[in-house]
Amino acid sequence: MKHTINPYRKWIGCQIPNWLLKRTEPSQGAKLCYGRLTQYAGKNGKAFPKQKEIAKELGVSSDRTVRKYLKELQDYGLIKIRQMGKKQSNTYHFLNHKWMEGDRNNTATQCGTNVPLTEEQEFQSHRNNSSDPYEENQLSESIKSSAQEIIDFIASDLEEVQKLEKQLTPKEAAKLVEAYGIDLVRQKLEEMENYKKLTKSYNAVYFTVKRWCKRDQDNKPSSSTLRPGAMDL
Repeated sequence: MKHTINPYRKWIGCQIPNWLLKRTEPSQGAKLCYGRLTQYAGKNGKAFPKQKEIAKELGVSSDRTVRKYLKELQDYGLIKIRQMGKKQSNTYHFLNHKWMEGDRNNTATQCGTNVPLTEEQEFQSHRNNSSDPYEENQLSESIKSSAQEIIDFIASDLEEVQKLEKQLTPKEAAKLVEAYGIDLVRQKLEEMENYKKLTKSYNAVYFTVKRWCKRDQDNKPSSSTLRPGAMDL
């Protein structure tokens, strides 16, 4: 006969709110997806995990299944999905819902404690929780518009830049535009696109553009064939 165990705080796992757990409308997969998605949320309430990572954590075979769960949650009005561009993680916002009424003080069925974050999740959490003057609601409309133009420019025209491991976020684009102007940022992105050793030499769009813009402002040679140094790696 197998020994019994005491499951109290024995495992780590996601939280599924009681108000959601007892609903019959969403599928069980969508409920699990919601619970896991909430673990990625920072202090600002936003989350942006990769769908591939969610699929792995939920034990499902493909990203398509995760997209089905996310669409289900969106259709029920539980989350809002903001698409951030090609090869970038979507941003997920959690919405207030009538299902939550009456369960405010008993919100979660908790399995142990929060799951320890992987390195990627810690990076995402840091981005979510950091106090940053470049929060979307603090930016001027001009900066936000220019930043989005840069993001769209990369997604539509710059195939080589898209191959870099760390893509440019809207917040990072805003920092670049405010510091160097949209014309210089676009110019450096075009130079990066034509730099034959780009993917072998660099892995982050933001730090590479920043270094190349700074080099240009410091009146150093601006040829795209000159590698500005290893500090961007």
